[in-house]
Order: sequence, then C-alpha cells, then structure tokens
Amino acid sequence: MAYPSGSSSEEEPLDTPDPIPEAEHHNLSVHTSDMETPSTKGYIMSLLEHTQNIFRADLDILREEQTAITDWINATKEDVSSLTQHQQGTVKKSRALRPHTRLCRSDWMPWMMRDGATILDLEGSMKQSQTVNCHTSPDEYSQLSFPLSRLKLVQEK
Repeated sequence: MAYPSGSSSEEEPLDTPDPIPEAEHHNLSVHTSDMETPSTKGYIMSLLEHTQNIFRADLDILREEQTAITDWINATKEDVSSLTQHQQGTVKKSRALRPHTRLCRSDWMPWMMRDGATILDLEGSMKQSQTVNCHTSPDEYSQLSFPLSRLKLVQEK
C-alpha cells in the first residue's frame, strides 16, 4: 500500500480506484457501444477529414516540388543547349565534339585526373590529358563570367 510521505503505517492509505465488481465484467459491451453514438461518429469523421486534408496538403507540396525540379531540369537543359551552340560557333573543330563534352575551367583539371581523355581548347588544338569529364553544376554554368581563353572542352573517349 502507498502512504503519503512522512506518515506512519497506522494512517489511512491513499485513495485507490475501486475494483470493478465481478458482476460488471460480463457487461463490458455497454462501454464499447458508446462508439456507435452520432457524436463519436462525427468526431471520427472529422478526424478522417482532417487527416485527408493533411495528406492533400502534403501531396500539393510534393507536386509543387516536382514542378520546381522539372523546371530546374528544363532550364539546365536550355543552359547546356545555349552553351553547346556557343561552342559550335567558337571552336573550329566542332565536328569532333560529342554529346559527352563538358565545359571546364583549366584550374579545375587537377582533381579530375584519369587516363585516356582528350582536351580541346577553344582554339581547337588537340591535347592529350588524363581528364575524363567535368561535373559542372547548373549554378556554375550560369556564372561563365571568366575569360573564354580559360575554358577547356573535355571529351570522353
């Protein structure tokens, strides 16, 4: 039995709930039938509606994010396409370019070393290099403000 702090065992124990009499054990269905009342059904329906609204809002957010990602991909494709058109007008040997060609700054080269790739500079001269490709982010594509003489075209073999 639990006693309040500082009390002796002769005092009354703390209030405890009365046990359910044996006669009521078989009659527990009375308590569950309350679930069938109109107010409970209305409450459950409002919970379901609220949950559906939350899922709809989440779905709308996901659709907006998907649209934003699709727009970003399309804008990146347009940026790459305009860069490719600019390359064809500048590079004398544009027929040597392949779809895997990337624009790279010459100071990016050291951390991309691998065997067997060819670099075309913008004047069109061929150079053997260890560079395979350049993974340039869309932000870097849009910030091509450095001199064109510092650009390299990297072509995978």
